[in-house]
Amino acid sequence: MHAIRHFDVPGIFSRDLGKLSTFADTSYGEGKHERSKRFIRVIRPWTRDLPMAIVVPVDLFPSKDSLQKQLVLKLVEDLEKHLGRISISDVWKQQPPKAAAGESLHEYLKEVGGNTFLYENYHSTAGFRNDYLKKFGRTPFVSQFVTWRWKVGKQYTAKQHEEGMRGMKVVKKSTQITAMTLQRERISHSMPACTTNTCLVGTTSSLRGTSGGYRRF
Repeated sequence: MHAIRHFDVPGIFSRDLGKLSTFADTSYGEGKHERSKRFIRVIRPWTRDLPMAIVVPVDLFPSKDSLQKQLVLKLVEDLEKHLGRISISDVWKQQPPKAAAGESLHEYLKEVGGNTFLYENYHSTAGFRNDYLKKFGRTPFVSQFVTWRWKVGKQYTAKQHEEGMRGMKVVKKSTQITAMTLQRERISHSMPACTTNTCLVGTTSSLRGTSGGYRRF
């Protein structure tokens, strides 16, 4: 059972770039695995010969002075030597979707973390909580963090969840049209990482020191 239906994705953490490369190639490359073959059949036809990109949506980064942010910013400084820069919030302000009704990006998404992600997290684990209560006569022990997640997630209704999902689709479509795609040279793949208030967009070939370069929006 998926814990969070609309948000579950595979992930890997490693200090070894070789292992990360192997994971990416096995999952999405031209490997022998059936999953790779399915991915290639669906994605490859419209991504052939398109530039690869690294996107850093810094609008989404939390604390201003966390160690995590400082480390990411140091990496971004190195990437900036090769990549262009774009602010998702500014793009939204310049070309706001009609569905936003004049709200800024942050205003439009102020509840989206709770009424989408945390809502699904709470309700997808309802079966576990009920079964545990029936079997042991008490609620299951969970960490303070999980308790907080469930407390927030259960405050929202199914209607609010639907509204949140629609809002996410609006943002996704708007971002793809205004920031993530090019008119004739579409970005074929992006890798997100969060920092503060900007996005970097460039080709992976530029990072390898070849003729890729970058495009500034």
